[in-house]
Amino acid sequence: MTTLNLACNWQQTQALQAFIYQYHLQPGDAIIVKEHDKGFVRSLLDHYVIYLGDTLFMANYRDGVKILDCPTIFRFLPSMKVDRIRRFTGSDQERWTAIQRAFAQRDRESYHLIADNCEHFANEVQYGIAYSDQALTGGTAATFIGIGMMSSRNSLVQLIGGLLTIAGGAVTVAEVMRRMEA
Repeated sequence: MTTLNLACNWQQTQALQAFIYQYHLQPGDAIIVKEHDKGFVRSLLDHYVIYLGDTLFMANYRDGVKILDCPTIFRFLPSMKVDRIRRFTGSDQERWTAIQRAFAQRDRESYHLIADNCEHFANEVQYGIAYSDQALTGGTAATFIGIGMMSSRNSLVQLIGGLLTIAGGAVTVAEVMRRMEA
């Protein structure tokens, strides 16, 4: 694998290698982290990072799909906690194909919280299908909350409920369609 200048000093490189060793990471594994100290809602969301091998990590975040350099990694580390590791479960050839899928998306600037988030990216790398269980869950919840709000006697609450139902339904349908296309 090509070595990239990630602007890591010796201590940072050692910390990354210790992290990789601690979690027994293999290329193609997804690291799922949660933010703490950033508010209740943000602590509910999973954030996905793909381990590429060596000391390379890639994610789809606000700036798009990027290999995470050391300043980025170590700026986010204090607020992140590893929730779990989702192991890549294919053969060595499938693992190599997954890593190629990741590199093919490098520098794609299309991040969207609902339609193209870090989970979409991780699932596309690992499984070849871009989908997000979090978006599906959120869309479904919004739909049901909206339906409940539509039963209100307050016309503004009904309107908001109708809009929430439409938006949630659209997200839910889009996520279901992604799975059906596979």
